[in-house]
Amino acid sequence: MFTFETVSMYRVAVGLNDQKSKKQEIETEKAFDIVSEYCANHFGGATVTMSKGIYKHEDGITVVRENTIVIDLVYVTESEIETMVNEFKTIFNQESVMVIGFPKVNCCFA
Repeated sequence: MFTFETVSMYRVAVGLNDQKSKKQEIETEKAFDIVSEYCANHFGGATVTMSKGIYKHEDGITVVRENTIVIDLVYVTESEIETMVNEFKTIFNQESVMVIGFPKVNCCFA
């Protein structure tokens, strides 16, 4: 039987296309390493996965697909997430980074 603890969880999605050039400027593996290293150093760990993001460009017509790094974190504060998001926006030259907050999830390490 699992012993769950109720905690906050955050999911952060960082697209890798540069906001100015509209193309990926940092290799996927290098970007993954940057994110993984940040999470290990600042949070003690995270679940970091590669994904594909998709959105309609502001012109309303162009559909953009981009490599995206998704980070799941528990036992962190909103302030810590905000700091990380601001750093990643700078590093990857992003206009925005998606953050989803789950205020109450059941979590355990079994």
